[in-house]
Amino acid sequence: MLRRAIAALALLAACSSASSDGQKASSGGASDASTPPVNDAAPAATDGGVEADVSPGLLGGKLTVLTLNLHCLKTEGTVFATNQDRFAAIASAVATEDVDVVLAQEVCSMPGADARTMLTDALGKATGTSWSSVAAFAHRAWEGTPDAADESVAIFSRGALSSPHETVHRVQGPLRRVTLGATVATRMSTPERASLSVRVYTVHLDYSTPVARGLQAREAAGAAVFEADAERVALDLGGGAVALPVLVAGDFNATSADPAPQALRDFGFAETSGSASTQRIDHVFVHRSAPFTREASKVLFEGAAAVSDHPGVLVRYVASTPVPVKLTRIVARGTFPAPLSVRGNRAPLSWDQGWPGFPSSAGVALVTSELPAGPFAYKFLRQDTDWALGADVGGSGEADNAASPAFP
Repeated sequence: MLRRAIAALALLAACSSASSDGQKASSGGASDASTPPVNDAAPAATDGGVEADVSPGLLGGKLTVLTLNLHCLKTEGTVFATNQDRFAAIASAVATEDVDVVLAQEVCSMPGADARTMLTDALGKATGTSWSSVAAFAHRAWEGTPDAADESVAIFSRGALSSPHETVHRVQGPLRRVTLGATVATRMSTPERASLSVRVYTVHLDYSTPVARGLQAREAAGAAVFEADAERVALDLGGGAVALPVLVAGDFNATSADPAPQALRDFGFAETSGSASTQRIDHVFVHRSAPFTREASKVLFEGAAAVSDHPGVLVRYVASTPVPVKLTRIVARGTFPAPLSVRGNRAPLSWDQGWPGFPSSAGVALVTSELPAGPFAYKFLRQDTDWALGADVGGSGEADNAASPAFP
C-alpha cells in the first residue's frame, strides 16, 4: 500500500512540476522513583493514524511544526502576570498559525502548577479540538530557589501520538538530559488518503559542556533513524529504497556552526528552520529523504509578544516527492551490559569517534542512511572507549551487517 502510494505521489508530482540506550516509554510498569517515566495522555494513540483531509490543489496536505522552550514556569521578561495567561497566548498563536505539532522544552511542574496540563488544556480551548501529549522527565530545575520544579521535554500533537520513546543520554553535563520521540498521525496523506505518520523528536542539549552537547546530538540523530526503522514509519519506495518521515527539533544550545547541529547534518538531516543563517540556538531538522519539504518558516513570540526567554520557531511543510535512500544496518549480536558504539573507515563513520548503537531484537544496532554502497571496515566499542577484540570487521554499505564482538 505505502509503496503504491509513494509511487503515485512521485508520478503526480512529476506531472505537475513538468534524523545512553533508548528506553521504551509506557504509561505503566516499574520505574526508578527518582526518574519519572515517560507518560502519555488522552486522547489515546491509535495504530495506523487517522484519515487525512487533502486540501484542494495541495496534494498530500500539510504539516506545521512549532518548537519552543517554555522557560519552565517563569513569567519574567514577558507581559504575562500568570502562566495561565502565558499558555493561553501560546495556544492562541498555535490556533492562528494552524500548528499540528508543538515540540517543547523546559516543560515544568511543581505543586499546584503543571505546564504540560495547562498547555494541553489551553491548546484544546484555542483550537476547539483535543490534543495528545507525552513528556519525559529530564532533571530538577532551579533547585534551592522558589522556582524549583521538575523539568521535562514534551510533545503536543493535534493528531494521535503513538510509540513514545525516550533516550537518556549516555554523556551528561551538569544537568541530566533526555531526548523524546513519538510517532504522530498528521494531516498529510498519501494519494490513497492514508494518513502519513511522522516520527518527531524534541531535544534540549547541554548548555555548558561542548563535548557533551555534541555527543548528545549524535545520539539524538542516531536514535531518530534507528527508531524510524524499528517503528516501521519508513516508507517503502521499492528496490530496497525508503523515505524517512523524521523530524528533530528543539533547543540545541548551539548555533548552526557548532558540532551539535553538524552531527544532525552528518547523519542525513537538513536544517529547515532558517537558523543556519542566524545566531539562533533553536533548530528544526528533517531527514533529507522525507516526503515533505519546507514551504515557509518564521520566528514567533519576539519582543513585546515574548512568552519565554526563547522565541518560537515555526516551520510549514508541504508534501513532496521523497529522495530515496537505502539503509545500512550494523548489528552486534548478543547481550551487552554497557552501551556500544560503532567506528569505521567510511563517512559518517570515522575511526576518531563512534556513533551510538541501540538495543534491538538481534542485539545492538546502528542504522544509517548515509553509508554508500560498497565495502567498508568497522568495529564496535564499549562506552566508545574499549575496542572489541580482534581485527576490523568488513561490511557492505546499503546492506545488513552483523558481528559478534567480544571485549576484554
